[in-house]
Amino acid sequence: MPTVLQRHGTATADLVDIGQLFQRSGTLSLSWREDEITGPLGFRDKKVGIFGLGDGLEVLAGAIKAGLDPSKDFTTETQAVDLDGPIDRDLDVAQTTIYDGYARLLESTNPRTHALYESSDLNVINWYDEGTEMLQDAIFSRATWLAIDGNEGVAQRFLKATFQGWIYCRDHAADCIAATIDAGTKPVVSSGSSGGAVASPSPAGSPRASGAAASLAPRPTFGPGHHAWSMNEVNALVWPSPDGIGVVDDTLWQHTVDVLLLAGAIPAPPADEAVRTDLAKAALAELADNDTAGMSFAKSPIEITPDGQ
Repeated sequence: MPTVLQRHGTATADLVDIGQLFQRSGTLSLSWREDEITGPLGFRDKKVGIFGLGDGLEVLAGAIKAGLDPSKDFTTETQAVDLDGPIDRDLDVAQTTIYDGYARLLESTNPRTHALYESSDLNVINWYDEGTEMLQDAIFSRATWLAIDGNEGVAQRFLKATFQGWIYCRDHAADCIAATIDAGTKPVVSSGSSGGAVASPSPAGSPRASGAAASLAPRPTFGPGHHAWSMNEVNALVWPSPDGIGVVDDTLWQHTVDVLLLAGAIPAPPADEAVRTDLAKAALAELADNDTAGMSFAKSPIEITPDGQ
């Protein structure tokens, strides 16, 4: 979402946000507890990992808000977002997602204790706490495409089907977890040079390890335990949606614009035409017999399992 909003201010002003799925940001930054980096002020003279393609803007904006200059006060390194980055990458702070990378680290074994890592092993920087969280995961269309006769109807039907899917996964999370596992990736283990089983690839978005933790190499975690965590956390990014799923909240939109301006990611606020809610509201009207706001949603307790199995 921030990436495309950034482009609204530059080369792709034809894009229009027609449906906002995630009402909240799922981005965190992590460091090891012993490094005592508990917020962006701790970035000074450190190497800080950020996702590319604009997804690291929350981190950069947080540092700027704290009074740091990303061009000289710390070093940034672009992290992979495809989960191929090793957990022992040379970073002091790493960006991750609460619905994936954070869980993958907790699902991994600490070689010092031979038990799973715990949240107490980490400093977790939540960008909500720093005030630079942004809207994420929207549905965009080109205004020129929408202007073609009949295409608004196509977009509305697409939004309706998308909303139905998210409503179903809120109310039947176990079914969606099973469907994902049946259709998706399984853990892949290859033989290492030592003759033992090693992971390929390792998860991205994990903090730099120091000492014994630097040798950590967990295998990919795409088992039912990991998917249960992911479904639970992603649902919490979508629900509740007080105005109905998919409707862009004006206040959150403006906050996202303000954060992007702070980060220097856009030269000026996007035009009013960059977002529209009529198609989402029309789709919701066709789902009037469904709970489209999810105001009673609450996350379920999810047990962390070794390797997400």
